[in-house]
Amino acid sequence: GAASSNVDSFLKACNLEGKEDLTYFEFFTIVFRYCQADGVTEAESKDINAVFQRFDQDESGTLEASEIGPVIRWLGYCPTQFRCWDFMEEIGLHFNSHIDALEFRRLAAKYKSMRLKEVRKVFLHKDRKKDNYKIHVSELETLLNMVGYEPTRKEMQALLEQTAPALPDR
Repeated sequence: GAASSNVDSFLKACNLEGKEDLTYFEFFTIVFRYCQADGVTEAESKDINAVFQRFDQDESGTLEASEIGPVIRWLGYCPTQFRCWDFMEEIGLHFNSHIDALEFRRLAAKYKSMRLKEVRKVFLHKDRKKDNYKIHVSELETLLNMVGYEPTRKEMQALLEQTAPALPDR
């Protein structure tokens, strides 16, 4: 996950150093910048393609929709089989559908987006003071991991450089 030292440098680069609470907007802006290209970074895209190739054992260039559960789990998420079927239904896949690498990348981005919505629920639930949906900065690493982000130091620095100008003044 995002190491504590990365979180400290992240806060500094985003002019959030010393701030104990982050608004949902601040967190969302950070994540939004991080996943602008189809919802994934270049590094994540490479990972997703590698996972696709790993599971495309017959090298047909497609995966069966029935294989989505194990593939999503390999990407680091932990949905139940029922949740996978529910997700497939939401995006219009049938049990016997086939998806290619591009569709799979979009599917992974959609799944990540759904996880981000779950994080919003965490903000609503953990907003201890009922003050604009804030969480304590110590929870940042957990939330980044919850939405599937495990950035390297280099990725974190790039994220910080892109995000800092977009965050509103405190």
